[in-house]
Amino acid sequence: MLERSIQKAPDGGEARYERGYEFGVVSGLNTCAWYITLIDARQAGDAELEDEALAYMTNIIPNYSTLIPGFSETALDPSVIQWQEDVAEKASLGDPSLVQDTVEHNCTAYRAGGS
Repeated sequence: MLERSIQKAPDGGEARYERGYEFGVVSGLNTCAWYITLIDARQAGDAELEDEALAYMTNIIPNYSTLIPGFSETALDPSVIQWQEDVAEKASLGDPSLVQDTVEHNCTAYRAGGS
C-alpha cells in the first residue's frame, strides 16, 4: 500500500510521497520496535533480550543506509546517525534515558494500544 501511494496518487496524478519515503517509515518503525524491546527487556530483567536489542541498536540502526538495499546512503543526515550511535552507547553503559525519551516522544503510536 505504501509503495502504491509513492508511485501514484489514487486519482492518477502525481505521487503523494517522494521515492524513498517508505524507507524512512519502515526504519522508524523498526527503530522504535527495538527501543521498546530494550525498555521492556530491562523491566522484565531479560538480559539476553536486552543484549540482543543493544546489538541491533549498535550495529544495525545507525547503518540502515548501507545494510538495506535501496535505502539511499544520503537518506539520513549525519547528525541523525550520530544521535542513534549516542543513544546506543548511552544505553550500553546502563543509561537508557535517551531510549526512553525517544520512545516517549517519537514512538507512542507504535506501542500496543497507542500508549
